[in-house]
Amino acid sequence: MKPEARKTVRHRALIRVKAVSLDRHRLVDCVIRNMSEAGAFLKCDAPESIPREGYLRFLDGKPDVQYQVRHGRFDGVGIAFLNPLPTHSGNKHAEPKEETPPLSFAEAAKQRLRERLGAKAG
Repeated sequence: MKPEARKTVRHRALIRVKAVSLDRHRLVDCVIRNMSEAGAFLKCDAPESIPREGYLRFLDGKPDVQYQVRHGRFDGVGIAFLNPLPTHSGNKHAEPKEETPPLSFAEAAKQRLRERLGAKAG
């Protein structure tokens, strides 16, 4: 058995992405099966169609990440990221929202009534 070559911890994932060629003319639908800060394993129907170098396009709006294929298997390819992964600060959904505790049905009805009465009085 080959010794572990990864330098960073990988995490299981199930993230839909597109592998985009450098000239941006070829797109391949893929799924990230595991990912670390340094790279990922992409699965798709035809791994040989994944561009050897390109950009990984996240469908949730994160910025593209440039990659290079490091190894291939019958069911997917291992890639190395050539630029750092986007941090959560770049993600529009990352900022924690101040959550209010959920209201009971009676409390919600009272609040709606107060809002209606306040709108009529003002």
